[in-house]
Amino acid sequence: MDVGQSLIYKDRPSIEEFKKILLYGLRRKYTIIFLTNCEVDYEGRSRSYLEPGDRIVIIKEDRSILIHRPKGYKPVNWQPSHTQVQLKDEGNRLKLICIRVKPREKITIGIYRVYIVLVAKLIDVGQFHMHLTEEELKLAVFNNLSQLVEEGMRGITMEKEVRSGKIDIFARDAEGNYVVIELKKGKATEKDVLQLNRYVAELRETNPNIRGILVSPQIASEAMEMIKNLRLEYKKVTFKQIEKLSFQ
Repeated sequence: MDVGQSLIYKDRPSIEEFKKILLYGLRRKYTIIFLTNCEVDYEGRSRSYLEPGDRIVIIKEDRSILIHRPKGYKPVNWQPSHTQVQLKDEGNRLKLICIRVKPREKITIGIYRVYIVLVAKLIDVGQFHMHLTEEELKLAVFNNLSQLVEEGMRGITMEKEVRSGKIDIFARDAEGNYVVIELKKGKATEKDVLQLNRYVAELRETNPNIRGILVSPQIASEAMEMIKNLRLEYKKVTFKQIEKLSFQ
């Protein structure tokens, strides 16, 4: 093993060799990928045990951890960023203990054999650009109202029909008030504010507590002034925020 290199590859290492390579990668916060025969024990919000079998384990430089079976795109177990990683040598196997502090969750990977291990310093400075259709944007916001728009808000329906048109998202806030949400992919204008106001004004005929929120990545200054005058609200939501939620 050449510790002067930023990439290490070892075919069928012994448990002792694997332990040294693993510690090297962990100390330097490199990306670690290995194919292994292992068992997985999970303790946390529930309890699970995965019997021994061949798996793909990925430890990323931010300490997020993924355990994949040979089939399927979803990990069978995982831990988020900033997971604490501990090693325990039991002779015939190595225990990789992965602890999430809050909420406390622990995944213990019992490693019996390692087929391949790869440790590398990866460089990725490319920007990710998300291109959503209006329907995809609507669904992303609807499914994440509490995180994107307001804590405690939950969606009731999309495309709610009223006399003046179709409301993008009809929701309810944490206080139980109904909320009309109008979405725009680009910069919101006075025309968009007026469209939202038509929906809200119609529903306020029977319920004066109806709220109206215009959601977009940007808003024109004239539109923002109109929002205030009409007793409406504005929430800035960017593609970057949606992207972050999508890959958590």
